[in-house]
Amino acid sequence: RIRQAIQNDGFALYAQDIMALRADEPCKNMRELLIRMDDEEQNLVPPGTFLPIAERFGMMPDIDRFVIRKAIAARLAAGPAPDAASAPVLCINLARASIEDRSFPQFVARALERSGVSGQALCFEIADGDAIACLAEAVRCTRELKPLGCRFTLDGFGRAGIGFNHVKSLSLDFLKIDGNIILQILRAPEALAKVRAIQRVCKVIGIRTIAEMVESDGSLECLRAVEVDYAQG
Repeated sequence: RIRQAIQNDGFALYAQDIMALRADEPCKNMRELLIRMDDEEQNLVPPGTFLPIAERFGMMPDIDRFVIRKAIAARLAAGPAPDAASAPVLCINLARASIEDRSFPQFVARALERSGVSGQALCFEIADGDAIACLAEAVRCTRELKPLGCRFTLDGFGRAGIGFNHVKSLSLDFLKIDGNIILQILRAPEALAKVRAIQRVCKVIGIRTIAEMVESDGSLECLRAVEVDYAQG
């Protein structure tokens, strides 16, 4: 069924906004793409059901390519933006198998060239755990795609501790602070201290921060106060 969905356009893409917390941010229109699969009764199957199976059988690079083709088509259909800051940036999660695939950057380059869409329309998200586990491949992937204008986000930072050695090795534009930390910032001082520390280091090394799983106005105001750059939730 997964193979059929890849071949027959059987996936649906949804988007979640990533909101700039200050008016002077260079990207004001960012969205993370989320994938669902249609089943035989035209119901939507959540990713937690089919992605582990796709990973087990080596199909994640094909799914990632499907998402990239759909994202480029959507960006092309949206037409030109009035200015660079308002141009949509579509954020796409990359599987570890795609990061390790040496042909992946060439696929992205060809897809962008054929469509005429700028690489600045795409931001690839690499999970923090994957970046640590295959750092050399992640570094190669970012170095090959950065010249095309593509952006990169490190996803889920802080879930397994706060260490910046691998962060400094990658050509990152954004770093997502793990949602489990963000959910605690209003009631756990140590969580807020973590956010402050992450924000402080990222500001020094020139990476913008995104808070995941922001679920209340109170959390939003707290994040503004510690100068986190973006919020998602």
